[in-house]
Amino acid sequence: MANHVYQYIEIEGNEDAMKAWNLITDAVVKEYKDPERYTEFYPEQFAEYLGMPEYSEDDSYNWYCDNIGAKWAGIEELSDNCMTMTSAWRPCHEWCEAIAKYLSKFDPNVRVINSYEDEFFNFVGVSINEKDYDDLDELSWDEIREQRCNALDMTVEAYDDDEFEDEDLYDYVEELKQKARDWLTDENNR
Repeated sequence: MANHVYQYIEIEGNEDAMKAWNLITDAVVKEYKDPERYTEFYPEQFAEYLGMPEYSEDDSYNWYCDNIGAKWAGIEELSDNCMTMTSAWRPCHEWCEAIAKYLSKFDPNVRVINSYEDEFFNFVGVSINEKDYDDLDELSWDEIREQRCNALDMTVEAYDDDEFEDEDLYDYVEELKQKARDWLTDENNR
């Protein structure tokens, strides 16, 4: 079973939306950054600013599942318009939806794009959240493996053989995510 899901979340918006986002991130960094050591941030630290339900440590599991999309999540890197996160078992679709909903008050065309992958490639995908639109494009490991077998002109049995190593798999997965991102953000596909 999968555990870690790695995510790269981008926020695309006008100047007002990005200013609003940066005010939130500045406030969270000011309150929670520990200058003495590496600091990881957590979605519950943003909840108040985004108008999300109040976090309860007593009901952390349910709060995270309902409001973030995974049973836990941590933000490793945070910048002006993007963040990297790791979560448990699932990508953080609800978290991205909350960010898009809040920032749409400042920019009705804001986009939150999450490119994600399970640590074992059990699934790989991209989601997009906007004010009134959300969608995702996701492939399972079986679909990825089938595509790789076709591209390499080999059988699944040969691909799964312990002796075979797909040295280009990671690059292929990155290409899949880029194609999904391009497709989801192309207005003509809607």
